[in-house]
Amino acid sequence: MRAKVLGVLFLMLTLLALCVVLGLKVFLVRHVAVNGLVRWDPAVVEELAALSMEESVFQVNFRQVRENIEANPYFEVVYIGFSLPDTVVIELRERQQSAAVQFGGETLIADEDGFVLESRPALGDLRVPVVSGLELLGFEAGAKLEAAQPLQMDALRLLLLGLREEELLQSVAEINLGNPSAMYLMTADGFTVELGNIENLAKKLKWFGAAWAVLVSEGKTPGIITVSTGDAAYYRPAQEGGEGLDLLPDDSSGDEPPEGDAEPLAP
Repeated sequence: MRAKVLGVLFLMLTLLALCVVLGLKVFLVRHVAVNGLVRWDPAVVEELAALSMEESVFQVNFRQVRENIEANPYFEVVYIGFSLPDTVVIELRERQQSAAVQFGGETLIADEDGFVLESRPALGDLRVPVVSGLELLGFEAGAKLEAAQPLQMDALRLLLLGLREEELLQSVAEINLGNPSAMYLMTADGFTVELGNIENLAKKLKWFGAAWAVLVSEGKTPGIITVSTGDAAYYRPAQEGGEGLDLLPDDSSGDEPPEGDAEPLAP
């Protein structure tokens, strides 16, 4: 009886081992599915992943594949796994070029989170806002910018996210964060946008977008749009010749409407 039980166990173990061997030969990597890309070719990710085709999907070192892909700062791996019988699935978040920062003779290209994607000698034809007034402690490609004032990075993140949401990112030429209480933007067509402090930035950007569209449609000359209250937008032309823009002073909180002949605007 005991011999019979041992025989059955041996047979079961043999069959299990055979299934594993056959499985390793059947479930081989033959395809890679890359999802989440916007600008990049999936072939670039497949090359970075350095997967060994004809290797069992059960033997893929997913941790190493993740490290291989994220060596390129533009990619963040959200998920990696397999779909039987023969496909490795890679879900990505592609970091977007959202801002440029000048530092040490280099132009740093960063995403909305301040994550440095690359450094280049000049901006070239890339249409993203140049961030001025940001005091950096240093930078490293593949890491976030380090600023002397953390509030500046908080403001930059909210601004970039808001500008992208309002589809205004490529219309802004400069973001000045020199004074977090009196931040301002410069549009590519010459308008100055006074934002004030970090409070209610989403509302301020909506006012900016609506007011700017009205001004452009009416053929107004570039001047100053003030949205620092978060409850309205005001416009006043620049002084003759474009000199002496009446920007908020450094010690202003930016929470008062402009003085003088400012024209209130409604979206």
